[in-house]
Amino acid sequence: MNTLPQNLPTVQSMSSREIATLCEKEHRNVCRDIDNLNATYEEMGLLKIEQGYYTLPSTGNQKHREFYLTKEQCVDLISGYRTDIRIRINRRWQELEAQIATADPLHQIAHNMQKMSDNMQILANATTATMAKLDHTERYINLLELNQKGHIKVTPEVIAQVKAMKADGYSQANIGRLLRISSTTVSQIINGTYKGNSLTRDDNVARLVQTAKSVLETEQGEV
Repeated sequence: MNTLPQNLPTVQSMSSREIATLCEKEHRNVCRDIDNLNATYEEMGLLKIEQGYYTLPSTGNQKHREFYLTKEQCVDLISGYRTDIRIRINRRWQELEAQIATADPLHQIAHNMQKMSDNMQILANATTATMAKLDHTERYINLLELNQKGHIKVTPEVIAQVKAMKADGYSQANIGRLLRISSTTVSQIINGTYKGNSLTRDDNVARLVQTAKSVLETEQGEV
């Protein structure tokens, strides 16, 4: 009987219909066993067996459910079955694994490259989101510095360190983050326009600046 599977799995698997054939059991009984196994998986916090559908020419577009089991899930399912049934399942898995070993290498390379591309995109999205958080926090620090009674004190040692890091190729943004001073101050030091400020700092705002910088340092540690 010809059947048309739908929602095929994305990894090597064995269908519940094939298991039913190998075990000489009715498919609905195998599905019942899988439902019971899925209930146990759920209690243990494990991933449940993936479900899909197939159609029969005799029933038109009516969908009938079936499951796609990994090798590990197959072993879990048949652990209580007869020895001869377990042997059939094991032999079938050997055939499936042999098919993977002899598969088109170009197809496998393309598949691996696509997975790498997907993972790199996920990493890029996460990095972009993290950098956006860092930029937001740094802008907050700059606003606090501009609104306090005196700028954060920059010693001659700090000025020398800024110039040395710039000579070593550090960007102004990274210099500011590493030395915990604003990008504006870094730019003024590099351009020779920084004049400093000897006014008394407002303690309350200064504490806010320190808190904001601590947040920035924590977020940088997560990048």
